[in-house]
Amino acid sequence: MSIQDTGTFEEAYVDDRSCFGTRPSLWLRRMPESWYERGGTAVDLGCGHGRNALYVARRGMDVLALDLSPSAIRELNELAKVEDLNITGICSDIRNHPLPPSRLIVAVTVLSVLQEDEITELSRRLAESLVPGGILLMEDFTRRDPGNQGSEEASEFAPLIQHYFVPSEVAGLFPGLETVALREFSTVDTSHGDTHHHWIVRYVGRKGDHHGT
Repeated sequence: MSIQDTGTFEEAYVDDRSCFGTRPSLWLRRMPESWYERGGTAVDLGCGHGRNALYVARRGMDVLALDLSPSAIRELNELAKVEDLNITGICSDIRNHPLPPSRLIVAVTVLSVLQEDEITELSRRLAESLVPGGILLMEDFTRRDPGNQGSEEASEFAPLIQHYFVPSEVAGLFPGLETVALREFSTVDTSHGDTHHHWIVRYVGRKGDHHGT
């Protein structure tokens, strides 16, 4: 499969609006409200139904949300309109969509569906699009994930994954960013299909500035 084979995701989004869960990333939830209150633009790559985009927008940021699923984008835009949130949901390929100067970029389990050369190029563009002081959050699958081991406990979406990460390679993907956090952890996923486990690497990078903000 490839990133262009969206049928699996589209079917999942249509059948289950809570596919991949409804709670935003734990790291986003742990950010102090004062950080969000400064506003700015956030980009959510592979946003799905928008669990991260909605959380960030509800805290006052303008959000560009990108996904290849038409139904997911449609539902996200409808909800944003109801709640009067500044979310622009666009059905688009993250590999070539223009990126605005951003204070926050969220890339959760999305880079792994790309080929290695595509990951390198997009990661460079993400780092470049951050404004000084901006934050990038990446969470994705590592080589210890059951999907990489051919385990029966693997997610039904495992065939879509093109690259499983080694934690030590991640920071080097984002030139010019300072590493704020980098860790690998195991998590139980009950948001879709049968209960299964994942091994995830979480990377938080920050673009430095001259003001310490």
